[in-house]
Amino acid sequence: MRQNGRIRKTAEKGNLTGIVSPMRFAAVLLLIAAACSATPTPDSDEPPDTTLPPTTTPPVSQTEVTPDASSPLGADGNHRATVTATASTWDVTSLELSDSPISRIASIDVDGEVIVAVRDTAGRTQLVPLDDPATATDLGVTSGPLRLGTGTDGPAVIAFPADLSQLSEPALLSDGSWVYIAANGAVVLWNGSQVARTESNALPDGRVLVDEQDRILVLVDPSERYAHGILGDDAEAIGWMILDTPSLTEIGSGQAIEPAVFELRYPMWVDLDGDGTREILLTESGPGVGARLVVHDESGREIAASPPIGTGNRWRHAFAAGPAGPDGTAEIIEVVTPHLSGLLTAWTFDPNNPELTQRAVTPGFTSHAIGSRVLDGAAAVDLDGNGSDDVALLRVSRTELVTLTREAEGFVVNQEFALPSAATSNLLVLSTTGGPLLLIGTRNGELALIQGSR
Repeated sequence: MRQNGRIRKTAEKGNLTGIVSPMRFAAVLLLIAAACSATPTPDSDEPPDTTLPPTTTPPVSQTEVTPDASSPLGADGNHRATVTATASTWDVTSLELSDSPISRIASIDVDGEVIVAVRDTAGRTQLVPLDDPATATDLGVTSGPLRLGTGTDGPAVIAFPADLSQLSEPALLSDGSWVYIAANGAVVLWNGSQVARTESNALPDGRVLVDEQDRILVLVDPSERYAHGILGDDAEAIGWMILDTPSLTEIGSGQAIEPAVFELRYPMWVDLDGDGTREILLTESGPGVGARLVVHDESGREIAASPPIGTGNRWRHAFAAGPAGPDGTAEIIEVVTPHLSGLLTAWTFDPNNPELTQRAVTPGFTSHAIGSRVLDGAAAVDLDGNGSDDVALLRVSRTELVTLTREAEGFVVNQEFALPSAATSNLLVLSTTGGPLLLIGTRNGELALIQGSR
């Protein structure tokens, strides 16, 4: 077993001074049960991202744990981050934390000190202070959503009720309540006890999205009518639903066109045209033609779409939307066939045009590993302060993290960082006192830290 917190420098361009100050803490260990599986598909011969069933203990209440109020990347499904400082130089460091691949990472800021939670595919979870990894706290085997809060003894992994669907992701509301998907597909509002519940038949491994009005959106009605399986199993949603809180009353819904499904764990629920009303951006996939992007309004009407890929068992992943265009135009950023050629693509949406307009295509990048449920492995973020989003994602090999600038000729590589081994986790983008920080976990159990500085 590797020693906790062993540090390896992979590029000497600076240091990590200023990320966090020394901190020692005791952590509250809150555990819940889960099991996860993955299914290989025809898209690639890359092995699926597998998760071993963890040892479980009965869950305990999170009553004395205050949730981290900062929104995780993509509370509305849009993987777009904001950093408070730009970077001109970068330093790459890796922490060797496990003998198993890293499957999930999260972070919390406690009085200006950033603590990272790292979980591997065996379920082992550690809380790691970045300036002193040797003081990492090993929480043993945990499972379920990796969401953090502050307990009486310091940072803690929040435990959710026993009926939570262990592969799902809950949403934190503005009053500190949670909305989660239950194992039977019900949607539950919870604040330490159940407040409301509706039998919505939600996707068991779906993510609950939330907007600024505390409305929530979930994918519903799982079906195996298009058994592609690239997201961990053959069941994909054929509908979506918007619910009001606190009543959990349905206020909007939409459906995929049969025999297609919505091939994703959650859509993007964003204002694509700046008119103050959110649209719903989904990947709709079916046999024969493969996947296309579709835009619905909140009543469920399809208002725009991309052309389909044209071949069945071919997928696309739209992960961000924002001012990425060289002229400040809001663009949808996706990767077409991320398990094959990996076409990084930009589209624009016009509510008066039923077709999305393609603006740029650059091959060789990926935002997803086949068989994995990790859909937040790429992000849009303005790293150079020019007001236009850059894109951070992986080469198809998954061994290099790349940032690209959107310029008139398309996407242009700005920075490229070699990782100690292939990436296997989500990507975190944080602001620190030293500058922007990118974090991603790898196949050989390392946590890669890519620190920018002025």
